[in-house]
Amino acid sequence: MSVLDQDGLLAEVVQRLRAAATEDRTFDAAQMQLINLPEIIARAGSQWPLLKDRIRLGSVSFLKGCLEEDDLVIPAGNGFLIIFARGDPALLKRRAEELRSMLLEFYLGQDGFKNLGIKVEHRQISSKEIHAIIAPPPSPSAAPTTDSCLFAPVWTPGPQVIASYFCFPAHHEQGGPRYGYDEGFAEDGKFWNRDYCSLDLAMLDIIEAALARYRPEDTRPAIGVPVHSTTMQNRLGRAAYLERLGKIPHQQLKHVYVKIAEIERGAPIINLADWVGMLRARVKTVLLEFHYSDVTPANLMQIGISGAGFQAPLSWSRESADPNIAVRQMTRWGEALSRQRLRFFVDNLRRPGLIRAAADAGANLVTSDNFWPFEKWPGAVVSAQAPAAAAQRL
Repeated sequence: MSVLDQDGLLAEVVQRLRAAATEDRTFDAAQMQLINLPEIIARAGSQWPLLKDRIRLGSVSFLKGCLEEDDLVIPAGNGFLIIFARGDPALLKRRAEELRSMLLEFYLGQDGFKNLGIKVEHRQISSKEIHAIIAPPPSPSAAPTTDSCLFAPVWTPGPQVIASYFCFPAHHEQGGPRYGYDEGFAEDGKFWNRDYCSLDLAMLDIIEAALARYRPEDTRPAIGVPVHSTTMQNRLGRAAYLERLGKIPHQQLKHVYVKIAEIERGAPIINLADWVGMLRARVKTVLLEFHYSDVTPANLMQIGISGAGFQAPLSWSRESADPNIAVRQMTRWGEALSRQRLRFFVDNLRRPGLIRAAADAGANLVTSDNFWPFEKWPGAVVSAQAPAAAAQRL
């Protein structure tokens, strides 16, 4: 089966070409540019058969982020066919070469790679090292425990209660543990590690253990769990995750909601719709987590999600930060999601004044270790009126 078939890319290409035909758009030869990657193949050497699918999928995602919405990327041979929707034909060949150079920098660590926010070491890289970087094998030691995964109480501003909990992978920064798979994603929307499947599977074990702790007489708040977007993007990772999710007993699973986390900017809505449909076959509620600077898709309500939102970047918490920047972003998201009748969530709000601002912007679900400390196990439903009042004063 080809990479094009494995991850729904073929369906997307066909749909986009049909749309172009319906709009009576044509493509001439100058708009079609082939990008080959012989340097990467040569560097990978004997490891290329193991790496090629992962590199192709990663490259497709990378190229889509560099192109206009109507442009097409099609894996072809050992490269990619780019179909530009528009543009000066004289410049398109140069643009294709720029994209090829960016891909080489992405995988081989050239000087220009520093623009992507990655530290570059100028040295020769063996094929084994490339494999370790691009496709690190799942490691049992990487599986989280209740020390590296925590539960965030989720505040619901309307009734002012902690009505649910969210299990999350924690990385430690100045000021304590913070939700997020990749420490840099909340700031710039980029991540280097593209294999979080073992982490996602281990978190399902953790929430199942948490649900098993509930006694019949307990009030049972819902528990949310994230799945990284790259797990859903990868065919094998997606299959493993859905299989494990389906093994949670129904009486427990009805208390679970899933959040697709750290979605790359510009991700195709058709891919998100596929992932949501697969998850909705097992759980009732699915949320989408974007980067705060991303454009809010206009047709989210059509793909079956219950809500969307983002992680607040650490820069919002600094004393020198202008709070109006955060307020404008939250207001923009709140208004866009309200028009679609979707719930709006904001995670990682540390600055007290912004918690109230999030509620004013229409946020329905808020996490903050400032007022509601992260916990090793979820608790019961509790009133949060006192923290809310404190946030109001600040």
